Amino acid sequence: MIINGKGITVLYSDQCPIKNITEAAKECSLDIRLHKIDNHIEAQNSPSPYGTFNIIVDGKFLTHRIFDKQRYIGILKSGQV
Repeated sequence: MIINGKGITVLYSDQCPIKNITEAAKECSLDIRLHKIDNHIEAQNSPSPYGTFNIIVDGKFLTHRIFDKQRYIGILKSGQV
C-alpha cells in the first residue's frame, strides 16, 4: 500500500462513500489515489485502527471520518493537515 507522496490517498472498503472526497480533491486541484481494501490483512495494516476508511494527504494521516464535500474542501484548503 503506497501512502506517501504528494496529493491525497484514500484507503476504503465496499461500504465507504468516496464521492465527497473525490469531488473535493478535484475542486481543490489535488491529485487523488484510491486504494480499495480487499482483505483483512490490508485493513489490519492500514494507518489507523479504524482500518476500512483512511484519508492521507501528502503522506500524513488526515482522518478516518466521513464528511460532506464542503467540509473536506475546507480542510484541504486550510492546509491544516
